Amino acid sequence: MKKKTIDIVEISIITIIVIILIVISLFALKSSKARAKDARALADIKQIQSVLALYRFDLDIFPSSESFVAGEPLVAGEKIYLETIPKPPNAKNSCLGSNVYTYTPHISSEGLASYTLEYCLDSETAGISRGINTASPAGIK
Repeated sequence: MKKKTIDIVEISIITIIVIILIVISLFALKSSKARAKDARALADIKQIQSVLALYRFDLDIFPSSESFVAGEPLVAGEKIYLETIPKPPNAKNSCLGSNVYTYTPHISSEGLASYTLEYCLDSETAGISRGINTASPAGIK
């Protein structure tokens, strides 16, 4: 009666296949983490835009740059519009070189009538290109 045994070649082939599967999984995980960070950045921008629209609706102006500080609340009087102004999830952002969304109010004769909000995406996400992008009352670009 012949015993079935696994020889060294079969073990080597199985080991190589397992290693290849592990490497592929690690690359897929890294890629999905990067996409998740970009999706979070877009969600932050949309949340900030909603809060800024509410702020303007209530006060007829957008907040000044001094009142828009990452990590701090956005407050007017006793009303809290945003508990904490978010920081980008990509702390080592290659585009902006900083860990904040860049908010710039635009002044007209009526006061603070508009704004731009710069943010960075590490890859194309939801049809928005990689790199520095801008959001304003007109939308996300």
